[in-house]
Amino acid sequence: MLKHYGLDRGSDSGVPERNIGLYDVGAVYSATDNGVCTLGEVFATDGRIDALGLTVLTDDKKFFPAYNVAPVFYSRTLAAHPELEGIFAQISPLLTDTTMRGLNLKVDVDGKEPADVAFEWMKEQGFLTGAP
Repeated sequence: MLKHYGLDRGSDSGVPERNIGLYDVGAVYSATDNGVCTLGEVFATDGRIDALGLTVLTDDKKFFPAYNVAPVFYSRTLAAHPELEGIFAQISPLLTDTTMRGLNLKVDVDGKEPADVAFEWMKEQGFLTGAP
């Protein structure tokens, strides 16, 4: 990553060794929030980003892969219900990183049930009606 962004590891004009720390995946969020680390690699859809008021930087040089949502169907199911492709073609573009962070926040931070959060979002978007 440093090479891709033109930064030198171990130099004061790049990234000094004293500024590099290794954190478990979950620990980087609280370490960043507490000021122990300035930036860290996180999952762009993690609800803790919004809960802690962290900012996701734009990867303008496209180093990190995009993990966009994509529907996956069992071939027999899609053959039996070809309308699913059109339905999911409407849903998938709405599930942006920002939307997913908000949904994940409700589950991971607020403690709501994933199925309830998904159902409410689908209702808000007009894909479903009624009660769960």
